[in-house]
Amino acid sequence: MEKKRSEESKIKGAEFERLARNAGIKWADLARELGVNPQSITHWRKRGVSAPHSVRVAQLLNCKPTDISWVAESIADSTIQGIRAANFDYLIERYGESALEDKLSVIDRGTALSIMRQYEHLSSRAARKIETALKLPQGALDYPQVQKILETSPKYDKADKEQLPEEIQELILLIKEKSKEGSFTAEHAAVLKSNLLLMVK
Repeated sequence: MEKKRSEESKIKGAEFERLARNAGIKWADLARELGVNPQSITHWRKRGVSAPHSVRVAQLLNCKPTDISWVAESIADSTIQGIRAANFDYLIERYGESALEDKLSVIDRGTALSIMRQYEHLSSRAARKIETALKLPQGALDYPQVQKILETSPKYDKADKEQLPEEIQELILLIKEKSKEGSFTAEHAAVLKSNLLLMVK
């Protein structure tokens, strides 16, 4: 049994290394992003990612936690389920049950009702449907900060848009597009915001 685990961990380590290299992430940057020391990254490259970090690393590498950690499956699943449930609680609080059900009914009424009743166990498929219905970036419900995403995203109505210069409208559309793809992150937004604030002082 121990030999099988050792072989499995080596496979997961190699897969973690391959995915990180394909993503173009530098090891030092990854360590900094995760708040771990470089020795942890070296160990993960040999043995696979430790279970507590597997969900976050998998989100960064756009893969499943089980691709990079052989002990991650149950931990990752319960962690993501908990995050999705907490985010859905926030959505209920923000919109109210009836209004949220109406927003989700664009999926279809039956699915919306099913989600409302069993949101503590949201599948990936259901989470993506909710994000689409609420115009959230793909994967937003799997992150603990859906509240920040909703509270910081500006609401531009048609009149506001018409008053904005064309270049600014294009920038807003580009940010929205890249956010939906998942390639524009909260870190990018923070850098852009600080640069904008410096420019207009």
